[in-house]
Amino acid sequence: DTYAYGSGLMLDGGTLVVEESTFRSNSAWARKSSYGGGIAAMGAVTVTVVDTLFEDNDAWHASGLYFLGEAGGTHWPLTLLNNNFVNNGLANSGTRAYGGYAGAIEVSRADAQIDGNIFKHNNAGNDYGGIAIYSSRLSMDGNWILENQSQRTVGLYLYAVSPFNLTNNVIAQNQTFWARQNAALRIGNSQGWLAHNTLA
Repeated sequence: DTYAYGSGLMLDGGTLVVEESTFRSNSAWARKSSYGGGIAAMGAVTVTVVDTLFEDNDAWHASGLYFLGEAGGTHWPLTLLNNNFVNNGLANSGTRAYGGYAGAIEVSRADAQIDGNIFKHNNAGNDYGGIAIYSSRLSMDGNWILENQSQRTVGLYLYAVSPFNLTNNVIAQNQTFWARQNAALRIGNSQGWLAHNTLA
C-alpha cells in the first residue's frame, strides 16, 4: 500500500519556479500508485515552469507533471510557458514504471495558464494520453498537442473546468486504441470558450 510522488522533484506546499531545466528518465513507481514522474506539486502551492524539457519520464498518474492544489475552494496558480513534454509514459525510464493516466500532465484545483507548450508522443495505458485537467480555471493558448496515445481520451480532457479559454491550439494526430473515441478533445461539466483551434 505504498505511494510515490515526484521522482524528479516533489513540492509539498510553497512556491516553485523552474526555468530552462531538463527532467529526463525519472521513474515514480510504488505498489499502490505513483504521481508525477518529473514533478509532483501538492497542497498550497504556486508553480511556474518555463522553457523546460520533460522527456522519457514515467509514473502511473502524470508521467511528466502532476499538480494538486490544496482543497477548500481556492484555485492555486500554475503557469506552464514554452515547455516540451515528449515521450513520457512509455516506460523509457528503464524501470517498471509507465503511464496509466495523463501521459504528460494532470492538473487539479488550479488557476492554470498553459501557453506555448509542446505535448508530443506521450502515452497513457488507460486514459488521457496527453493532458487531464479537473476542478480548475484554465487558459490555454498556442499549444501543440500531437501524436499522443491512450486507450480512450487522448489529446485533452477537461472536467469541472470553469471558466476555460482555449485559443490557437493545435490538437492533431492523437490516437485512441480502445473505444475509438475522443482522440482529440473531451469536455465534461465545464463552461468556457474555444476559438481558432485546430483539431485534426
